[in-house]
Amino acid sequence: MTTIAYKDGVLAGDTLMIKGSTITGHITKIVRRESDGALCGGSGNLNWLQAFHRWFLDGEKDDEMPEPSEYDNAIIARKDDPEVEIFEFGGSFVFEPNFTAIGSGKEYAFGAMSAGADAEEAIRIACLYDPGTGGEVQVVRHDG
Repeated sequence: MTTIAYKDGVLAGDTLMIKGSTITGHITKIVRRESDGALCGGSGNLNWLQAFHRWFLDGEKDDEMPEPSEYDNAIIARKDDPEVEIFEFGGSFVFEPNFTAIGSGKEYAFGAMSAGADAEEAIRIACLYDPGTGGEVQVVRHDG
């Protein structure tokens, strides 16, 4: 799967792509919308993630959001908004976290951020312990 972490206006994610237990490559899983600095990251099926990124980057038109499977999830964090939106299990919810994480290594990322790590370090720690998280750690910020 993957791990995406958000804290203090920073979204971080790994790049590992796997199918079953086979590493199949590396891909960008987090993006920044240039028009307003909003951040988006996701995990799950690659086809869904790429469609979700396109939907997000094109302005989040409700009628065009791709239908997720039970394994697909994402996070959207908007600049100057303390709330984030989490998409999982076919729905979404909005809440105001100190930090949050999604994906197979989210428990490791939560623990790391609870102990004071930033989002980038939380992903590095998840890479150490979660077999579904790995590769490079990528970071996007609201301010570029």
